[in-house]
Amino acid sequence: MRIKFVSQGITWSASGKQTVNLDFLNRKGPRGGRLVCEEMVLEAKLNLTTTSTQSLTGADQASFVRQLVIDDNVGERVKLTGFELRQFANMENCALADPAAFATSTQTTDATFRHVIPWKFPLSRREHDTSLPIDDIAQGGKIDLFMPAASDLLVSGSTPVINSGAYQFVFYCREEFNVELKARNHVFSQPSTGNDAYINIPVNGDMLRFLLMTKQEAGPSHAFLTGGVTDVSIDNLIGYNKIPREFLKDEYALSRVLRPRGMSAAGDPIAAGDALPIISVGRDTKFPDLLRWSGNMILRLTSTVTTPVFIVHTITPRSARIAAATNQSNRLAGDHKYQTKLQNGQKDTPLRTPSEWGATGGYIPAKAAGVVLGDK
Repeated sequence: MRIKFVSQGITWSASGKQTVNLDFLNRKGPRGGRLVCEEMVLEAKLNLTTTSTQSLTGADQASFVRQLVIDDNVGERVKLTGFELRQFANMENCALADPAAFATSTQTTDATFRHVIPWKFPLSRREHDTSLPIDDIAQGGKIDLFMPAASDLLVSGSTPVINSGAYQFVFYCREEFNVELKARNHVFSQPSTGNDAYINIPVNGDMLRFLLMTKQEAGPSHAFLTGGVTDVSIDNLIGYNKIPREFLKDEYALSRVLRPRGMSAAGDPIAAGDALPIISVGRDTKFPDLLRWSGNMILRLTSTVTTPVFIVHTITPRSARIAAATNQSNRLAGDHKYQTKLQNGQKDTPLRTPSEWGATGGYIPAKAAGVVLGDK
């Protein structure tokens, strides 16, 4: 059974920002274990009025969130627009199906989009390695929700009227009894200017999980990438030269058994031509399967797409994570402390110093010995 926590409602305000009150979260489960979040769902509901020239597809309604920023007690974990959140969840096979289109000439009617923010990834061999401990966000982390003005909505036609709106988070949590310092993922977007032939993607020593090219546009049939991109090269990666776009789409399709959560072909951003996966994550992915990249990845595009956006999903090294956990134990004393002794996969074997971690050791989870949980 998963433990579920529901936040207080947040009232929409035009171009508003709300830092979410996280007091509704418990750090300890009903059996005394530590709680980790597997998925967050953000329900965004707006009451709209459209004229005969205004309509929103189901995908357009992702823009009911202008931006979401999630930090843990080390730093940024997620920084994406609503449009980009939908793409992120789809790439990790975790998206919910899009809602029905919002029609023209509709008066004071609610429309709802549910964003999934995944922390476990079904395509991974060990899907729980990146689950988010409630401690990590409740003690020093935060969630900032940025809400749209009517002019921020993706819509076919002129700007509709937003009459009112509300937002609410649901955390789906798992209770764990072997406490780990989890692998730490980071997902963000990198804009570009023009239709640059060369684009630098900052990876900076992280492991790259996926890289997706997209563009925020409204309408029932974007398909901007179907004819806009001919091929993609990565100049500093041997063997990645002038890969045709259709081969990149095939690689994405081959990594899926089913589309996520009943999503139709029309609702899949890749199948619909709304996005192009430059690097995809496959089924049964392990840490050694991921590209570890120092500095920038240099993309070379044969493309007519102007101002695309690149969504970057990485796994970050753990050295900063260990320091934060140690500092936290000193601050919190007996309330919830990690001892500085860490263990790897072999029982009773201390984790070696960072210089001895090897190529992937700094990225994978590590067990924490002697953890004491407080009442909450």
